[in-house]
Amino acid sequence: MPKTAQQKLNEFFNEADATRATMKAFADASRENYGSHAYAAGYFESMVVTLTLQLPKAKRDEVRREFEQLATKQRNEVLLKTIKEAQ
Repeated sequence: MPKTAQQKLNEFFNEADATRATMKAFADASRENYGSHAYAAGYFESMVVTLTLQLPKAKRDEVRREFEQLATKQRNEVLLKTIKEAQ
């Protein structure tokens, strides 16, 4: 019997929750071991690059654009904080 759309959605969310919990456990253990999230952040960065390269080109471009937009947002927030602190 084929799965319903609801069953497929539930499986997707269960998979996402399990993955998120595993990633959090790794990040927490890394922080505990090294005193910061730097190791986990570097590892995650490498993993994201590897996984992104497995996507179709249009999706890779979309992911890069999203990260570029997030980087710009972060830089703007730093500038705003710097300006406020200078006043």
